[in-house]
Amino acid sequence: MFQEFGRGEGLEGRSLDALQAIYRLGVRLTWRRLAEIGQQADIPAPAMYELAESGSSTWTGWWSSRYGATPRLRPGAPANGCACSAS
Repeated sequence: MFQEFGRGEGLEGRSLDALQAIYRLGVRLTWRRLAEIGQQADIPAPAMYELAESGSSTWTGWWSSRYGATPRLRPGAPANGCACSAS
């Protein structure tokens, strides 16, 4: 689902900056609420981390719409996906 959303945004010509701005706002507000719920429900931290990482598949969809390939980190690149190549 997230990958298709990212692909659609890319195909509509929207920049990665616009997509990330939407996510930054949404994520900030959502995580405030999720943190409260997680603490109240005693959800283990690893489960919360896994949920937090699910948004990266949207970025993968956007990248593949632009470059026709799944992004791969270049050797020595940071794990946040900032230094990628389409090859």
